[in-house]
Amino acid sequence: MRTSLFGAFLVALTVSVIIHAQPAQKSAAASAPAATADLSGVWMPNVNYTSYWEPPPETEPWTKEKIGQYRENVPRPRAARQATGGGPRPAVVPMTAWAEAIFKYNGTPDGADEGRRNEVDSYSHCSPPGVPRNWAIRRPYEIIQEPHRVLILFEGDHWVRQIWTDGRGHPPNVGRTWGGHSIGKWDGDTLVVDTVGFNDKSWIDIAGHPHSEALHLTERLRRVDPDHLLITITFEDPKAFTKPWTGSLLAALHPDWVIGEVIPCEDAILGHPIPKISGMPIILRPKR
Repeated sequence: MRTSLFGAFLVALTVSVIIHAQPAQKSAAASAPAATADLSGVWMPNVNYTSYWEPPPETEPWTKEKIGQYRENVPRPRAARQATGGGPRPAVVPMTAWAEAIFKYNGTPDGADEGRRNEVDSYSHCSPPGVPRNWAIRRPYEIIQEPHRVLILFEGDHWVRQIWTDGRGHPPNVGRTWGGHSIGKWDGDTLVVDTVGFNDKSWIDIAGHPHSEALHLTERLRRVDPDHLLITITFEDPKAFTKPWTGSLLAALHPDWVIGEVIPCEDAILGHPIPKISGMPIILRPKR
């Protein structure tokens, strides 16, 4: 009899705990605003292998002509710049003396210091590109929206990024990782992402601009028309930058693409080179 009474007590206690726990679990999600725009799909950034971050464009109005001009305003490959005497001006990065010394040591992305750049660039040694550099690598990424988070699947290095949109904050001990910790909220048709908790092992771009563990990113993702996604990032890092600054890039929608498989340093793992076209491993990109 005592066993039956004790069992009934445990069942009642468990039910009570579950009932009282549910509102607490749902409170954060209930307070977070629902998505107000659809950013889902496979997107290809309009960049090349020597790209810097571009200055943020005027946001309105986004006409077809303006999108065409913005897509053309990308730093061109070395051969094209040498033939024409330069390229579009990149965003001005207000570097501190510490960052400028590292940037100069890293060398230019034009090829003159290619050997040293390959030595000092952790990405050349199979490390992750990190955030925000993975936005600007010339490989597609897929955005998947869920009620409590946004997932971004990067084809390059098979990277997965989680942006929590359920109302939570950053954890007190956020750690130091390649991608940091990201939380997001909707501001009209724009997903605003706040990211902290980085290590200092990556560059913010292929140009070689460094950052410290104090890097703080505010990313704004907005679909400026049915086929284009504008990614605008505000960079804050008191050790690397003298003041906050903003860069951007444009990505194009490819509704008939799916993400392929790109394994970091696969040629080194297999012991022989992987066939490439224009510097990129061949990817047989199936259609949906």
